[in-house]
Amino acid sequence: EAPVGGLIVVGVAGGGPDNAPLGLTVTLEAQGRVEAEARVLVGFPHWYYGMRGTTGLAEVRAEAGGTSLPTRHRRGEYGRWYAEATLDRELDSGTRMTITVTGASPVGVPGELQPLVLFDPHGGDEPRLLRQVPPLLITPSKRSAARGSRTVHKTRSGRRVIFADLHGHSALSDGRGSPRGYFAFARERGRVQVAALTDHDWQLEPPEFREMVDAADAANVPGQFIALAGIETNIQGHEVALFFDPAPVRDLLKLGAAGGAFTIWEETDFGATGAQFAPRPRQLLQRLRKSVVTASHTTLARGMGTAHPRVGRLPAQACIEMYSAHGSSECPNCPRAVPSEGSDEDGPVSDVRAHLDSNPTLCLLGTGDSHDGRPGDTRWGPFTGGLTGMEVEELTREGVLEALRTGRTWATTGERSILELDEGGGQLRVQSPTPVAEVVFVTEGTEQVLVRGDRRGPWIEVPTARRGGYVRVRF
Repeated sequence: EAPVGGLIVVGVAGGGPDNAPLGLTVTLEAQGRVEAEARVLVGFPHWYYGMRGTTGLAEVRAEAGGTSLPTRHRRGEYGRWYAEATLDRELDSGTRMTITVTGASPVGVPGELQPLVLFDPHGGDEPRLLRQVPPLLITPSKRSAARGSRTVHKTRSGRRVIFADLHGHSALSDGRGSPRGYFAFARERGRVQVAALTDHDWQLEPPEFREMVDAADAANVPGQFIALAGIETNIQGHEVALFFDPAPVRDLLKLGAAGGAFTIWEETDFGATGAQFAPRPRQLLQRLRKSVVTASHTTLARGMGTAHPRVGRLPAQACIEMYSAHGSSECPNCPRAVPSEGSDEDGPVSDVRAHLDSNPTLCLLGTGDSHDGRPGDTRWGPFTGGLTGMEVEELTREGVLEALRTGRTWATTGERSILELDEGGGQLRVQSPTPVAEVVFVTEGTEQVLVRGDRRGPWIEVPTARRGGYVRVRF
């Protein structure tokens, strides 16, 4: 009797403009004998992508060896939608199988996306990921360059004000384009002074990890543009880690170290209770802690973020992602809040305010979490991407690291507004191209309005001799 085999992905076709219905065909081939009752699921490698919420609008067809197979729509965790085909007979080695999805609502995600293909060989409930090479090409619409200025601002202390996008993805994981193209866009069109590429650790093999580190080093020009490599990983939930010294990372890669296990995939598809939080990411960050900064991922959506207060400290934890293209983590009822799908029993869902009591000193980040190859000007998510403003002594990796660790940062929803807190903490200065409507001081349980009204002028000064919270400025 022939041994039980599996399936490999041998071809992917489809795509079109990002405002057109999806047409996708995945071709697989049997290796060895594949049992009847085996299942294949086709989706996308991110919860927001593709066929989200289109169960009644898409058509799924599948065939093997020239005859049709039973198909259905399957709703996964966090709004993900799958096309599922089930074998009703055994497949001999070499038999081709295709799954075609047509007629879904507009994709709305520009970029080169690689579909997520899962294979369940025994018809149970433990599908495994099939890695594949051919990309699905979804042609991006034409986008305008990011608005912004290269004007150099300095605070009263003499520090330089810069803007950064510290979270984004390339085609090495589930984004678009090459690492080198990512940094080139950030500098030339995203118009940020700092960019970090943080592909998912579970999708990075050591050569890809090395490619990301090499691209960051090639793009890094002290005094002009700072490029950082990083990873998106899971330790106590969902985190982003930024590497400021490539040397120890390269030493680990020589040993064949990859970022981690399939933890993000498991968490996103099967809920936090089904995810295996492997120790490898923690060990990696612990070894590199002197040159690493970690930040909590956007926290309000199920499958992303970590509940606050934490059970224990993260290695090199310094920051919290306040806002990204997913939305704001400030609070569930705040403007642009991250949409949470369904019940929250599986996911670590938390707002930033829950963190204040245990650790009132915050380094706040606004990021793009771009998956469209547009760091600094991402448009793929439900909201526009954010930016991080920061004061640096010098535009170097060391200067950026020092600013993050000392909390001289502010999160924006994409605007390039400037905030400056004087050294004594008693006076906040705000500079913005649009009038300031409101300034509020936020603690864990209260909000206190400091300024309200149409405040204009090059600088607005706000007295704020307070501790244990943060200031929200609304324009």
